[in-house]
Amino acid sequence: MELPHRSDSSIVLPSVVREFGNGRLPSALLRPCGLRNFTMVEPAAGAMRAMVDAAAGDGVTISATGTWRSYDQQQHLFESRYVAHDTGGRTKVWNGTTYWQLPNTAMAATPGTSNHGYGVAADLSNSPTVPIGGATLRWMAEHGPSFGFWNTVRSEAWHWSYCLGDDVADGVPPPERIVHPDDQPRDADWAAAAKRGELDDVVVESEVVLGDRGEAAAAVQWRLRMEGHDVVVDGDFGPQTEEAVRAFQRARGLAIDGRVGSSTWSVLGRRVDHDSSSPIPMRATRVGTYVVQPGDGFLRIAKRTLWSSELDAATAIAEANGLTLSSTILPGHVLEIPACHSTLVVDGDDWPAVARRLGIGVDELEAANAWAGDTLVVGSVVYGGRTP
Repeated sequence: MELPHRSDSSIVLPSVVREFGNGRLPSALLRPCGLRNFTMVEPAAGAMRAMVDAAAGDGVTISATGTWRSYDQQQHLFESRYVAHDTGGRTKVWNGTTYWQLPNTAMAATPGTSNHGYGVAADLSNSPTVPIGGATLRWMAEHGPSFGFWNTVRSEAWHWSYCLGDDVADGVPPPERIVHPDDQPRDADWAAAAKRGELDDVVVESEVVLGDRGEAAAAVQWRLRMEGHDVVVDGDFGPQTEEAVRAFQRARGLAIDGRVGSSTWSVLGRRVDHDSSSPIPMRATRVGTYVVQPGDGFLRIAKRTLWSSELDAATAIAEANGLTLSSTILPGHVLEIPACHSTLVVDGDDWPAVARRLGIGVDELEAANAWAGDTLVVGSVVYGGRTP
């Protein structure tokens, strides 16, 4: 099948992304594009939404395995497929070093060169797990350019890029207004305000949903981070925040809709007290969190978190989460742990640093979190495992 092809050099980038480096786009520029929870920049995002809808009208499903990629994601992908010693595979040069492709892996662009890094490319598929082909590929071959999309890598039938820059194809709705990051508070400003406690007293009076921006969105993101979810506090309720809300709702037995209304906020919006002697966000509210591990029961969790083998401790944990000792808890479920000191992991943290901050030994800390040997993740909640 002959695909409508344009070279990467023919892609015209939307003007709003040109001042940012490849893979460095602020989240404020990324919008839902109709492909699962993925995002792209406007007008590519709007054109993709229109194309997905048009295909559905013809009985064809367009899905994707990826769209926008940050520089870090590009680097991770590259390093998972290329190594700095001879494998007999194809070679690429990155930062002055030659890398060889690993056997049985697909090619990857060197970090900072993929057009995924500008939010205009998508790896399309028939479904999240089925590669593109059949009716979907035939539909794209016939209709893709009428929405502004061409195949831009001949060896990859799945790789399609928006090539029209700021323009939109005939019949495609005009894009959403593009909000330049300079027109709203900087990410660092919201994060700094959160650490100073300025978001702790925010009350969400109406529903906060995908696309919302401002103080309420930042407060939701801050509380999600305090619960251990990996979101950026930037005041922009984007797809990443929506997915974190869904995960929080799932863990707490709430209705899973990705929207922060009164019921979700009543659970998420508890006041967070700060240790004024430290810039590190601390939860000294005598409540920590624990992610249920395979084989866990309430007594085992009590031993790990409260250093207690008493049934009363296990009962207290169950009751704190609106459960009983006979309730079923599944791996991945997030439980609140009463009387448990905890802290957020920050840049530069290792196990000894966190242990010193919580005033316990490294062995105690690793055992309490059931994470021995794992890398600490910035933004995750680590609990001390005993009453402060």
